[in-house]
Amino acid sequence: EASPLQRAASRLGLWSPGSLARAAANRDRALRLTDAIFEDAIERHRAGDALQALVQFEQALELYRRYLKPGDPMIVKAINNIAATHDRLGHTEVAAAGYDLARRELEAATARGSLNPFARRQKDVMLRHL
Repeated sequence: EASPLQRAASRLGLWSPGSLARAAANRDRALRLTDAIFEDAIERHRAGDALQALVQFEQALELYRRYLKPGDPMIVKAINNIAATHDRLGHTEVAAAGYDLARRELEAATARGSLNPFARRQKDVMLRHL
């Protein structure tokens, strides 16, 4: 049986029995696309196309922030890779600020207890890269 919130949302046309499944599927598709953007950015960075890599890392970060919780390892990795790309471009102050932001994001997630079990195990490895 639908909850009162679901019934009210249904009356407004905002909810149907399959809407939660569709939302979850859309989120999964969006995250797969974001992962592809992120991986392509890594390849571009390795190939020396730092400017295009930077654009794609920033796109990935924006999407990861939309779909993931603060401090998620993919958010931290995206911030870290943006910083590394700025470093490659000679923007050392921007890079240092980016590395610091990634570290703070990871530490805040740790303090909130919002890291998933895999991320908790990987935290020390991630911090060594920051």
